[in-house]
Amino acid sequence: MAPTLLEGDRVLATRGRVRRGVIVVVELGGGRPPAVKRVVASSGPWLWVLGDAPRVSTDSRQLGWLPRRRVLGVLRWRYAPAARVGLLYGAALRESGSASEAVLSWVADGPQRGGLP
Repeated sequence: MAPTLLEGDRVLATRGRVRRGVIVVVELGGGRPPAVKRVVASSGPWLWVLGDAPRVSTDSRQLGWLPRRRVLGVLRWRYAPAARVGLLYGAALRESGSASEAVLSWVADGPQRGGLP
């Protein structure tokens, strides 16, 4: 699977419905920093997540099913670089409610809570 995000992409994540196919920011546990993963399966309160780069990704293949409560946000919109701006999944904010709702801006080197940089 080709990576959806490239180094330097800036994206907006909001709280929202977590379902198969969405890209999420998730806490992996074990002292690891939050990571961006794709949800490939769900079973009640559990998620199976995979990275788009399987050879270097730490995901459910190593960690098993992750609790749904570890999801910090659902990626909605890539806002930079300008040549790659656009929706990442679904109807962006229409699905998740207010844009002020727990916004997380994810940059390749980590999360910055509290809005756009």
